Order: sequence, then structure tokens, then C-alpha cells
Amino acid sequence: MGTDQPEYNYTVSSYENMPVDHFSYTNGDVFNLKFVYNLDYYEDGGPIFFYTGNQERIEVFINNTGIIWDIAPLFKAAVVFAEHRYYGDTKPYGNHSYDDASTLGYLSTSQVLADYATLIPWFKRNFSIPENAPVIAFGGSYGSMLATWFRLKYPHIVSGTYASSPPLLFVKPGAIDIGAFDRWTTNTFLQSGCDKTAVINAFNALKDMGANQEGLNSLNTIFQLQSTSYLTSADDVSNYLEPYIRNAFEQLAAADYPYNTSFYDVLPGWSVNISCEYLKVDASDNKLRATNLFKAVQVYYGYTEQYCVKNCTESSWSPPNDFFWAKCTNSTDLLTPKKSICNQTYVGYDLKMFRPDAIEILYGFDFSTTSNIIFTQGSIDPYASGGLTDEIPGIKNGYLKGIYNFHMKRAAHHLDLRQPNTCDPPQVVNARYQIVRIIQCWLTPSMQHCAKYPYEPDSLPKDYEYNGECQYILYGFPWNQTDTTSSQSNGSSSFFISIFAVLVLYIAAFALNVFSS
Repeated sequence: MGTDQPEYNYTVSSYENMPVDHFSYTNGDVFNLKFVYNLDYYEDGGPIFFYTGNQERIEVFINNTGIIWDIAPLFKAAVVFAEHRYYGDTKPYGNHSYDDASTLGYLSTSQVLADYATLIPWFKRNFSIPENAPVIAFGGSYGSMLATWFRLKYPHIVSGTYASSPPLLFVKPGAIDIGAFDRWTTNTFLQSGCDKTAVINAFNALKDMGANQEGLNSLNTIFQLQSTSYLTSADDVSNYLEPYIRNAFEQLAAADYPYNTSFYDVLPGWSVNISCEYLKVDASDNKLRATNLFKAVQVYYGYTEQYCVKNCTESSWSPPNDFFWAKCTNSTDLLTPKKSICNQTYVGYDLKMFRPDAIEILYGFDFSTTSNIIFTQGSIDPYASGGLTDEIPGIKNGYLKGIYNFHMKRAAHHLDLRQPNTCDPPQVVNARYQIVRIIQCWLTPSMQHCAKYPYEPDSLPKDYEYNGECQYILYGFPWNQTDTTSSQSNGSSSFFISIFAVLVLYIAAFALNVFSS
């Protein structure tokens, strides 16, 4: 155990000559796809644990997906993290990758998954891993969406998927209202001690102060803004300052981990609780309300001398549904400005390229014909508002085909993928345990606990708060967990055995009395 983030050992490599376009026969351009790997734990017959990249350089996820490294020795697994094209060092056209639509147009999920489907067989051949070695895909957030779709599109390559916090319903036609994310954020803050009236009044204070120059000057001072970010109008407050604050709220909720982290930013443990210390009670005037709001978002942005407020975030329904001001009122309002932004931002972009139905067409929302996918959602994670529900075909009773959907209390965005820690909520610990056992059944059906697989998942334990020191746990499986179904079965058996024993004694006593008389 230790309080410092563990360091993971890996080798950096690349797949050379990866096709820029896997699907047409008109572009022969190639690029180097970066990936990292570790074979320290691998033994013949073991699987490949494959992380499907994200919208960032791959090192960010290597260092924040500790569960892969932690259980790799248990499975004798090879570990591979692949970098997502157009991110980090994987630029198909180098510094010109983002120049215009002719180069950026190859940034798509279908091309990304084809990259991975090309990389894995090559990796097996070049690193002496059997062709039939199973592959388990791992992913968190957008990466978990990729991992899910990877299993759907390439089941001959991927044996199973562990998808943590996948907001799969955030895309059309997921039927998630546009205020769901911020409503979830609001609930997370309210559960952590914030007063709804105090927060709403603080946002209203920004609007009131932005209506005149004196108020704008006060906001510039209170929020310690750089001179290049000075607010000069009410529109500046609405377009820059308010989204800047909203972004902090949303990111704090997503990264509300129980211990200090540096994933999203350098954040203290249970950071939403700390932020809410400044918003528990409504202040007496607007300047104090704005000051409290500034202190609350400092928990996310850190304590620097000056701040920049150029940012944008999700949409909102506004009070009383959540803390934030409404920007859109329906999905058309949401899509229309996106079309305009794309047209202005990307040189060569044509509105006919806008394909809001692409995900439904490529992958769909029906899991009744697939198998071996584990989903997890956290109760305080705003992205869980786009998570799968039992209403989605194939999810309810999905365990019959190896599909599981765990909902964990007090779990933030893909907390379960992180290195196990003594401060992890009980349901996260138990979900991890069950997930490892399920993956064992995918890979080694002969294991004793797999005799009745596929089996219904155990109910997650009651939640409670841990007040001890937060320490990382290395190679700690099974983390003091047991199968409640097994214990219940044993308990039931013991009960019936006891009843049977009592019955036998009663009959024996009756017979003795009869014959003795």
C-alpha cells in the first residue's frame, strides 16, 4: 500500500504504415499509430488487455487506468494501450492533420476501430502471442464507447469488453434530454452539501452585476481575470464567465474521487464537498455571492494569480431543474449552432457532411444479439445520465448472455478503472470483484465459480463512508470480497440441513416413545 500514485512500466512503440483510410481505395496515405505495451506478466495462454484510447494522449489513460495493471498478473495478460488517431503523437498528417476537412475527415470512430482491428493481429504475430489469444477491450468514458463498439463490430477480434461510464445514449437517438447532464451535476452538488438557493442566487448575482460597469469591474476583480479576459458587457458574463463556472461544476462532479488525484486537474479528495463549503448558505449581497462562487470554482481551477475565462460546456434546462441558465430549449436548437460552428471552424467543411444519425446506423442501440460486455455507471457521475438502462434491448436480464450493467453509489467518472484504493466506496470495490470473476469465466470457463455461468450478478453491498487514510492497494484481489450468492446458497443449505436434522430427531424420539410403550 502507499499514498503515492503507482508508476506503471511499459514500452513505447508504433505500428508503421497504418492506413489513413481503411474503407476506400482512393487514398494510399499511411501514418504511425503509437501504442504502448507490457509483457512482464504475460504467459502463453494468457489474454491481451487492450485499452481503446481516448480523446487525449495515451499517457493520460495509462496512468489513470490502474485496474488493468493491477489484475494483469492474475490473468497472465499482455497489456496494450493504443493511442487514438489525431491525438497525442498519433497525427496522420503531422502538423497539418487539422488543416482542413481533407485531412481531418479521417477522424471517425469507424476509422479508429479499424486501426485497432489492424493493430491487434499484427501485435500477436510480432510479439509471439498465439493467434487465438483472447482479447479483452477496456475503456473509460468515450474510450468505453469505443470498447463497446469494438466488441459489436469486431467480435472475431474482441472476446469481451469492460466499458466504464459509457455515455452511449448521448448521441442521437439516445432520447436523453439536453438538460440531463447538468441536472445530474446539480444533484451531485446538492448531495455534497451545497444549498440550491445559494447557488442559483449566486448565478443570478452574476447577471445582476453584469448589467452595469461597476458590477463588471467588481466581477473582474473578484474572479481575478487577466486583462485580456476582462468582462465588458452582460454578454461577456453570459458567454464567457458563466460557462467557465459551469465547466468547473461539471468537471468537479465527474472527477469527485475519494482521494487526491491529478487526472482532470490537481484535485483534492471529495472535491465537490470542499467546493460546497462556500455554497452552503446564501450570502447577504451580490458581491459576497460572486466571491463564494469564485472560491467554489477555485477548487477546480486551482489557486493562481489570474484566470482566463474562454471556455464552453454542455447545455442546460435552467432552474428549477438545475443551477444553470438555459442556452437551448430543444435538440434542434442544440444541433443548429453546431452545424454553423463546424462550417466556420473547419476549412472545406460542407453541411452535407453533418451526420447526426451515424452512430445509430453504424452500431445501433440493441444489445440483444451480442454478448460479453460489462458496463458500469456511477451515481455521482454526470455522464451516467447518458448511461444504458434496462429499457435498452438486451440490457435487462443481459447476464444470460454475459452482459452486465453495474450501478455504483458514490462513484465518479470511471472510478472503477482506477487503481484500487482503501477509500473506494464499497460498491466500487465489490463491482470490481464481480467484474474480475466474470472476466475469468469468459477466459477460463473451467474455474469452479464459473460452473453456473452465466449467472445473475450479486447485489452490491450497502454504502458507508471510510474515514481512514487513503492508500493505493497493489495486487489486492479479491479485496476482502466474497460471493454473496454463494454465501446465501450455503446459508440456505445449512438452514434446510438443520431443519432436516431436527425432523430426524423428532421422528426418532417419537419412534422411541412408541416402541418403549
